[in-house]
Amino acid sequence: METVKTILVSLVSLTDIMRTRILEHARKTFFQSGFYRITMDELAHDLGISKKTLYKHVPSKEILLQETLRQFMDQNEVIFQRIVENPTGSVLEKLQQLFMQLGTNIATISPQFTEDLRRYAPDLWQVVDRRRMQFMHTYLRPLIEAGIQEGMIRKEIPPDFFFLIYTTLIQQILNPESLSRLPFTLQQAFILVMQIVFQGTLTETAQKKFQKWIRNQGIPAKNHPYVEKER
Repeated sequence: METVKTILVSLVSLTDIMRTRILEHARKTFFQSGFYRITMDELAHDLGISKKTLYKHVPSKEILLQETLRQFMDQNEVIFQRIVENPTGSVLEKLQQLFMQLGTNIATISPQFTEDLRRYAPDLWQVVDRRRMQFMHTYLRPLIEAGIQEGMIRKEIPPDFFFLIYTTLIQQILNPESLSRLPFTLQQAFILVMQIVFQGTLTETAQKKFQKWIRNQGIPAKNHPYVEKER
């Protein structure tokens, strides 16, 4: 016979499952279509639940957006930490894994979502931007310093300068306003930023490995003028 405690635990578990389902669906919908024009009615309909049930778990669309982004960033921090703290693999391999995750993130977020965030939730946009820079400082910077020690990154390049160039390019280019003036997709622009930074900072051996990795990302050279063809 179930005890009261067991029943309560089961109810809590069901609540957590529903909340997780709501957050996952909201993230997929917001990232693909933006959030400004999406209503709570539409989300509830898509989930097959009543609007009352939806509001029981999240009191407003604003809070739903905040929770969606917080969960997304927290999950990525766990992944970044796992990559950087992996005791095996070279610095270049860790950089490749780190950029693979960043590229995956970029590919899942539509320009409409970032535009909505910048225009209609500027305070939250600033929070996301600060968190993004924090990620880079915490996880990218140690790899840069280790890369110099391992001979993958040219030792005459100061780590602070390398970090400043990369983060500045990411901030200034990978945003809706800048991308609207460029003849590149978001993914192509991201690869181009990496090309610009690493062409002048990696050693010759590391550059060859890096070019091979870029080709393996499935971006044909004919679709991107800065992806070198394999010789």
